[in-house]
Amino acid sequence: MFELETRCINFSNAFVQAKLDEPIYIHTPRGFCSASRPETCLCLNKSLYGISQAPRLWFEHLKTHLLKRNFSQSRHDPCLFYSATVTLVVYVDNVICASKDPTAIQTVLDSLKSEFTLTEEGELATFLGISVDCNWTDKSFTLTQTGLIDRVIAAAGMTNCQGNRTPATQKPLIKDSNGDPMDKTWNYHSVVGMLLYLTNNSCPDIAFAVHQCACFSHAPHKSHATAIKTIVRYLLATRDKGMVMRPTGNLKLDCYCNADFAGLWGSK
Repeated sequence: MFELETRCINFSNAFVQAKLDEPIYIHTPRGFCSASRPETCLCLNKSLYGISQAPRLWFEHLKTHLLKRNFSQSRHDPCLFYSATVTLVVYVDNVICASKDPTAIQTVLDSLKSEFTLTEEGELATFLGISVDCNWTDKSFTLTQTGLIDRVIAAAGMTNCQGNRTPATQKPLIKDSNGDPMDKTWNYHSVVGMLLYLTNNSCPDIAFAVHQCACFSHAPHKSHATAIKTIVRYLLATRDKGMVMRPTGNLKLDCYCNADFAGLWGSK
């Protein structure tokens, strides 16, 4: 981050830029049907949003052009491409470019512009809703998602609630088949989905509590909704906190055991 120049780009209408690998026919749009030839259909020249193979065709299209430009695809992460001077991280139509040489990045972007329609979005500050805040003192950076946290708080109807110091209580979350039904004024499944996204990107501290709540998404009761609200209160109190990453020269891997027995503890 601190020794690299970064640039974010976005491909405009990405799926439409890919070529089809087989003929696909569609109905004419409503209002364009010919009265004399109502059976007329259209043959697509390019991929289209909504067809099942569109994401694959787009990625293969981008991958082909990157390989032609002397990039290699990582064997460990297919969305990571690298050359002698530039590294690219691809997420559908969003890409992070990094290099010690800003000229090398611009050369790659100029080359891609000859084949793709894309927009340059400046240096890396946010990516997929994740804010990246750099600390030049200790060369660390913090990942935060305050916007998504605000959405979670609003979705659970807890804008005016009090904060909480922990994301869960000491009492295990159980199935609670005979428990009271939850309040249906908010969507349990939607909130769990947003919490899982937070967990995977910037809030690993809520992982255990969220995964416990996710186990009961098929039939949540009041006790499960209360557990969700406990997490939301914790997020409210730690809204501006995030995951701090501090690069070192040590590649040691720290591992932690799954102390809840894969989420089965206390589920029956």
